[in-house]
Amino acid sequence: MMLSPFQLCLHDSSSPYMIAMSSYLFEPEDCDDRCAYDSDCFTVMSARDTSPSESPLLQLVSLQKADGSWELDEALASVLGMSVQSALAALPDQSKDVPRWATILAVLWMHSSSCDQREEWELLERKAVAWIQARSDPSLGECIKAANALLKSSVDPAVFGL
Repeated sequence: MMLSPFQLCLHDSSSPYMIAMSSYLFEPEDCDDRCAYDSDCFTVMSARDTSPSESPLLQLVSLQKADGSWELDEALASVLGMSVQSALAALPDQSKDVPRWATILAVLWMHSSSCDQREEWELLERKAVAWIQARSDPSLGECIKAANALLKSSVDPAVFGL
């Protein structure tokens, strides 16, 4: 895959664009000769190579799947500040879709914990909400209420189109 110098040599790694691009994986060998040795060249590392020093929002962004959802695993639970077991215990109906629950938690967390960085996550939120709405059923309101209680937040369910 040939990438343009613009895609490879981005100068501001803290921009909303770069944070959104963090889910893409570039390896150093992807750089062409014009960029490979440029000190301003930004190489995005694997989303799985997250370090504890990264911001929680960046960690959350790196965990979002391509379809817009999140999986409820140790990495997501850590960002949310809880264990997988406590997150699962708060799920209103244990037979319900766990990825939907994880995605609801992630969206609510962004609203309650990173509202000052909205520009950086609003596109990810739209994708997640569309994914949730495609799997919506009458229990969605109850799940959002339970997720708000678990996260000790009060995000308006209208975020999900309710």
